[in-house]
Amino acid sequence: MKANLTKRFVEKLAPPPRGRLYVNDEATPGLQLVVTPTGHRSFYSYRKISGRPERVLLGSFPDLTIEQARKAAAVVNGQIAKGENPQERRRKMRGTSTFEVLFQRYMERHAKARKRSWKEDQGQFDRYLKSWSDRKLYEIKRGDVQAMHRHVGNEHGRYASNRVLALVRKVFNYAITEEDYERSNPAQKIEKFPEEKRDRFLQGDELPRFFRALDADPDETFRDFVKLSLMTGARRRNVEAMRWDQLDLDHGLWRIPQSKSGEPIVVPLPAEAIEILENRKSTANGSPWVLPSRHRRDGHYTEPKRSWKNLLERAGIENLRVHDLRRSLGSWMSIGGTSMTIVSKALGHKSMAATAVYARLSVDPVRIAVQQATAAMLLAGKESFDPNANERSNSND
Repeated sequence: MKANLTKRFVEKLAPPPRGRLYVNDEATPGLQLVVTPTGHRSFYSYRKISGRPERVLLGSFPDLTIEQARKAAAVVNGQIAKGENPQERRRKMRGTSTFEVLFQRYMERHAKARKRSWKEDQGQFDRYLKSWSDRKLYEIKRGDVQAMHRHVGNEHGRYASNRVLALVRKVFNYAITEEDYERSNPAQKIEKFPEEKRDRFLQGDELPRFFRALDADPDETFRDFVKLSLMTGARRRNVEAMRWDQLDLDHGLWRIPQSKSGEPIVVPLPAEAIEILENRKSTANGSPWVLPSRHRRDGHYTEPKRSWKNLLERAGIENLRVHDLRRSLGSWMSIGGTSMTIVSKALGHKSMAATAVYARLSVDPVRIAVQQATAAMLLAGKESFDPNANERSNSND
């Protein structure tokens, strides 16, 4: 059977009562849809290689869209044109590759070339996935991924668990699309834990305690790190890696060469931040880093987890993260009536959607003003229509 494969066509195609139904795509040579009696739909590349027919699994529908299947079939066609046999490569990989070998290939050939956050991927592997290093890929089942997801969630929280689940899914997707791994992705369709968007920031009654505890901390670098994070609203990693050659203290500007959005951003520095930076520059001792590491001369400061925990305990503050310092600046700007456009620009957000968490706070000053005006109008109206007003006026006469 031959047809122009479309999403609607594939969805409506009735499963065969027995055997398998084969549908060849009219648009892409070799692309074949296979439907089983249970209704499972898979895409294959079916071509002759050295006179011998080979069927190469591309993926299952709807996980693999028709457009993706056509692109994957085109890749296989290109490999065959070069004299390669993709199926042989898959047979070899299926039996020999371990998860660590695959992960390192994913890092070298994909993540480092395309992702700014590749170091985070490596960190997640080191923290949560090392125990899978020697496991063959075909040994990792859906149940293993689910168990890992639950374990990380219980031990390290939902956010960390969802991030490592996403990483495993990406690594196996890479194996399927780039390394000719023939089996399905064991991390596919595993539900993430629900995550609540945080709106935590330093409240007015917490700020005095926070600054008293911070000023009492003996570690000057930690004190400056926290204050710079709060005053600039920059992301933790940017503050940690701040360099002197990024700063223009005369004009009060900090140019971050590459932000999370991939673009450079310019951060205006308040006077208090400039004072901290000028004091540090006088004792920089030639280090390129504003916050150099105490352990390595050529390295920069990293997240001070223990110092942060001790600070919160001394201040009597709970459920506050270092990232909430960035949110605190945006929140206090919003409370002061600053427009969402300015808040978004100050925090280096690429889209206004990222600033939505502050919208409620920016409404508060407006709400207060409306409430005051409404109360004044109601009070004036009550005095104007007081039925006893005329009697009081006559008695005064």
